This record gives sequence, C-alpha cells and structure tokens, in this order.
Amino acid sequence: MYYVLALGILSILVIMLQPLKFVLKKREGFASFGNKAIASLLFCVAGAVAAGQRSMITWQVAVLLFGMLLAAIGDCLLAMRPVFDDPKHEDFIFPMGGLSFAVAHVLTFVALVSYVQFDLFPFDWRTLGFVLFLPLIYIGLWLRGNLELGKRGVPIVIYALILGGILWAAMMANELLAVMVALLYMFSDTALFFSNFGKKKCSERKLAWLVLLPYYAAQVALAYLIMII
Repeated sequence: MYYVLALGILSILVIMLQPLKFVLKKREGFASFGNKAIASLLFCVAGAVAAGQRSMITWQVAVLLFGMLLAAIGDCLLAMRPVFDDPKHEDFIFPMGGLSFAVAHVLTFVALVSYVQFDLFPFDWRTLGFVLFLPLIYIGLWLRGNLELGKRGVPIVIYALILGGILWAAMMANELLAVMVALLYMFSDTALFFSNFGKKKCSERKLAWLVLLPYYAAQVALAYLIMII
C-alpha cells in the first residue's frame, strides 16, 4: 500500500514541479514531454505494484492495468505537441492521444460494470442522467459558442459520454473510490477542453492545477483501486 501511495505522490510531484525544465532550459518542449513521460511511467509502475499486492490477478485488474498503460501513451502523445509545434503533426497527435484516453476509459468502464450486482442494484433508466449530464453541458456550451469545438465536437461529446458511463458504473458498483476517480476525470478533462477550446486560455500554472493535478490524483486513486477491488 505504502509503495503505491509513494509512487503516486512522486508522479504528482514530478508533474507539478516539472524538474526537467531546470535541466533542459532551452528545450521546453522536450522538458514538458520528459516530465509527462516520467510521471506516466511512475503511475503505471504504481498500478503494477498494486496488482502485485493481490493474491490473484483477475481479468478486471488486467483490463484496468492495460487502461492505465493506454492512458500513459495518450498522455505522452499529447505532451509531444510542443516538441513538433507543427499543425500537420497536431492533426495527428491530438486525435491519437484522445483515442488512447477514450479506449482507456472504456476499459475502466468495462471493468467496473462487471462488479455491478444488478440483483441488488437493478437497472433504472433514471440513472442514465449521470451518463448524459456532462455531454449535454458540452453540447449546450458548444451551441452557445462558449466552446469552439469545430470538427472535434462530436468526438468530444462521445468522449464525455464515456466519462459519464464510468461515473454510472462506479455508482452502480457501489465503489466510492471509483466514483472519486470518475469525478476527477470529469473535472480534469472539462478544464482541459475549456483551456483548448474556450474563449479564454488558462496560464500554464493554472492548467497544472486544474487539469494535471486532478488527473494524476485520479490515476493514483485508480492504482489503489486495483489493489482493493
């Protein structure tokens, strides 16, 4: 348990303090990518250590671990944008990074749904409100012009549906820690979308607090969930 928490805290410190920026002062793009890569590797190791604490590796744990790996790949892909700083690379890197995250979240959803005891928590159509409320907010802001999504609007709304699905599955599975993971994902990704597609851009410092800190906290919580679920 303590190793998992230590690795998780270390990954958060790396991403918040950005130590490579002091080493690669003249190559900020590479420094940003390096920090993301180190932090991503650390939380993947935290997940692996958490799985090692279990008496048996279930298929759900394997799926969650693979999801963490895909999320790390997506994180590194998005961190490569300032390295290339070229629109033609941007059109490839952002969708591929988003796709990696989306598949990772789908895997998290699948793992959590398998723990739902539908005999104790029968399906209720009203619970789908938890799936739909975030996509509906995005669509409303998109139509009002608060989010300039353009051709990325539909994929982002689908992505929001996946996040809502994770929250629904976590609540149906009665896993409080998983609910916290879902809410942190929602907060982080919403802040990221507003930063990238909103009318007002966030400073790098605000971006770290509003996007990176909640996201890495969610990954640490997910690693701990792998150990106890």
